[in-house]
Amino acid sequence: MLFYKKLRGDLEAIGFDVNPYEPCVCNRIIKGKQHTVRFHVDDLLSSHVDSRVNDKFAKWLSKMYGKHGKEVKCVRGNHHEYLGMTLDFVSGKQEE
Repeated sequence: MLFYKKLRGDLEAIGFDVNPYEPCVCNRIIKGKQHTVRFHVDDLLSSHVDSRVNDKFAKWLSKMYGKHGKEVKCVRGNHHEYLGMTLDFVSGKQEE
C-alpha cells in the first residue's frame, strides 16, 4: 500500500488524474492526446500515440525509481505480455 500511495502521488504530481472507478489507471492529456498509465504493484503499461511521450515517461520512471536497486526495464512494440494478458496493438484484439 505504501508503494501504491507513493506512485499515485508521484503520477498526480506530474499531471495524471486517477480513474475514480479503477484506481490503478491514470490519464493525462499531452499534445492533445490521452496518455494512459496502468499499473499493478511495480508493473506499468504506458501508452500514447506519440512514442516520444512514452520515452519521456520512461526517463522519468528511471529517475524516480531506478535508483532503488532495480533497473527500470522498458519493452516496446505492438505485442506485449502484461499481467497474464497478451496485448496486440496491431490487430486490436486482446487474448487472455
